[in-house]
Amino acid sequence: MSERARDFQVSANNSRCGGSKRLRYSIQDGAILNIDSISGTVCVEKSFDYETQTTFQTNVIASNSGGESSTALVSIRVTDVNDNAPVFYPQIYNISAREGELSDSALLVVSAVDADRGVFGQVRYALMSDSATFYINISSGELFAKRRLPRGKYHLIISAVDGGGLHAEIAAHVHILVISSDAVAPVFTQLKYVIRTTEDILPGIVIGSVAAVAPNPVRYSTTGRG
Repeated sequence: MSERARDFQVSANNSRCGGSKRLRYSIQDGAILNIDSISGTVCVEKSFDYETQTTFQTNVIASNSGGESSTALVSIRVTDVNDNAPVFYPQIYNISAREGELSDSALLVVSAVDADRGVFGQVRYALMSDSATFYINISSGELFAKRRLPRGKYHLIISAVDGGGLHAEIAAHVHILVISSDAVAPVFTQLKYVIRTTEDILPGIVIGSVAAVAPNPVRYSTTGRG
């Protein structure tokens, strides 16, 4: 059954005659599925989500007016639909590069995540601006320079699309500052900072700090969502 399927039908036979021949249907789990007591049509009350639940089982009961009943198992296998688009995290990247350098190494790697599985969860990247100067690996998200970069600023826009054709609603923006070849860039005192806090912390409360050293004053910014 697809994540978006709405209903199906069950049926039972009764050998009794007269009024006791009339059947009534009921279902054991009414939170996700509901059943029409006369026709046996089973309806979806709560949508399935393939990313969290790929199978579902419950029992349906057929009973007559004589109090006799029979139970059958309903087993549902949920199939995936492409209901999630890729999401960039972070959405803004800020990097610096030295003028005149040309390396086989990537300038940076952008990343978008798609919550779907299989083909629908596979993400491909495309460079939407300045493709004459830069190029991106469509599978890995690695960004490279095609030529030696002169000093200046570049603003690149990168899109992502999944295997089902859904595009990221918000593109990634990459800001590149090309600095002098002899400029001294700031260096963080640690490669990784681990900050722990409680979930009920109030906005505006300091939870930690980072530090970088450079011959000139250093300004800080973040690239994550906040």
